[in-house]
Amino acid sequence: MATALFNTTRSSNLYHHHSVLPPFSQRFHLHRQNFFFLATPRCLRRLAVVGGPPSPPSPDPPPPENTTQLEGVVGAVTRVEDRVKIFLAVLIWMSLFFWVTVVDGMGFSEFSFASVFKGLQQQQKMGTDDEIVSVELPAPSSWKKLVFFPNKVKKTEIVFVSPTGEEISNRKQLEQYLKSHPGIPGSAKFDWTTSGTPRRRSARISEKTKSTPSPDKEPPKKRGRTKSSGSKKDTDEGIEIIVGLGNEFLKDISVGEDRAMNWVKENVEPFIRSGTIISGIAVGNEILGGTTVELWEVLLPAAKNVYSALRRLGLPTRVEVSSPHSEAVFANSYPPSACTFRDDVVPFMKPLLAFFWQIGSPFYINAYPFLAYKSDPSHIDLNYALFEHSDGIYDAKTKLRYDNMFDAMVDASYAALEKAGFPKVPVIVSDTGWASKGDADEAGATVKNARTYNRNLRKRLNKRKGTPHRPDMVARAYVFALFNENLKPGSTSERNFGLFKPDGSIAYDIGFTGLKYSSATRSRFGTSLNALVSACVFMFLVLHRLLPL
Repeated sequence: MATALFNTTRSSNLYHHHSVLPPFSQRFHLHRQNFFFLATPRCLRRLAVVGGPPSPPSPDPPPPENTTQLEGVVGAVTRVEDRVKIFLAVLIWMSLFFWVTVVDGMGFSEFSFASVFKGLQQQQKMGTDDEIVSVELPAPSSWKKLVFFPNKVKKTEIVFVSPTGEEISNRKQLEQYLKSHPGIPGSAKFDWTTSGTPRRRSARISEKTKSTPSPDKEPPKKRGRTKSSGSKKDTDEGIEIIVGLGNEFLKDISVGEDRAMNWVKENVEPFIRSGTIISGIAVGNEILGGTTVELWEVLLPAAKNVYSALRRLGLPTRVEVSSPHSEAVFANSYPPSACTFRDDVVPFMKPLLAFFWQIGSPFYINAYPFLAYKSDPSHIDLNYALFEHSDGIYDAKTKLRYDNMFDAMVDASYAALEKAGFPKVPVIVSDTGWASKGDADEAGATVKNARTYNRNLRKRLNKRKGTPHRPDMVARAYVFALFNENLKPGSTSERNFGLFKPDGSIAYDIGFTGLKYSSATRSRFGTSLNALVSACVFMFLVLHRLLPL
């Protein structure tokens, strides 16, 4: 019996070692990898009978498709997808309106989610009848008292503001202040307990939240100023107001205290009693250094009579008395350290400053970067005047750099006061602003610049920091003006400093919360914003149909 060896590779080559080969039918290729197989007749017969492996069964044919049902499912999914996209578009639209309003009301530098939620909580609290506690505390007449009402009444914070502007909230701070300011009037009248907190003079007095304005409901130093002789339309909207005693009344008021009393009772007292925050009376406006020299002599007597009237009414700690001055009282204001009072102004300015120091009143200065820029636009950087990024100026004497003109004007006033012998008198900017409209030769008088200046001014004051020369003295300023003075003579800019127009509509928005747009303003600003957002939503809906996501 012949035997043979087969190499079962993919090439199916047959190798034999004997002359006798098996029949051709027995030559086959085993589907295995390389190995040698001994082909015996029995094995060959068995393999020939078995053959190859069985073929797999054929798959069942797919069931016929229900095209009608499939189209219905696709249509339902498409409709759900469309509704989801419409819902998301409306949600984006509403969210955009909300966040634009929030950011526009705060200013981008002030924006934070915490401030948003805090503001919403405050709005909810304003509508409730929660009671707060008001306490009367002893303080000299030359000091001002600030009361802060947090969420918990028991932690009410009392802060006294000294005549020189420092904030004092405990006995230790007062002792340190007295050591550095010996002989300051009225400081010995404080009554402190050993615990270091002011002692209550009266019992607890419960008052409704609406009738007691809280300083923390309004960002610091956002104030408006009215220069009318009597503001009968002003109500408490969380904005502090200075009421101006017009120049035409000075001679009459200077005659006697009774005439000053009549004016205060008519133009100040009733509005304070009703809740309006009147923080000061501006006796005259830019008298010293002005062209009406006969008013220079009556300014001080008028200021004394007004203060006496406030004292008789029990209001001297709530309403400060001062007189605003223009840059015309200075002989030189550049650089800030070189500023001095004019020689002809000094004989009238020093007695006035002595009286203000005695009663704890500040020095009022009307600081207008707009007027400085308008007078010399080719040499003054507009960004420097608008609080925008600029190279600023450098004062070589003090080695201080100023990045905005507002701070430079305030420090120039401090320099003049120091040279006059009143280094501790605080400076308050009683007037500042920017014209939103002007004549052809009035450079910079545009709505854009006015909005930019007042918005940046607000951001600057909200930082509650001082100037380069007086970093510890928090800067204070009053915006001029609340309303455009449409009947005022002079250039066009003189009639367009207001945040509001004479009809009560907003001239331009600087981010105050709570301001309401008139129908005229809304038609220009609100409608345009609404149309823009609506157009974006419409385009989104159209494009998602043309280019499905």
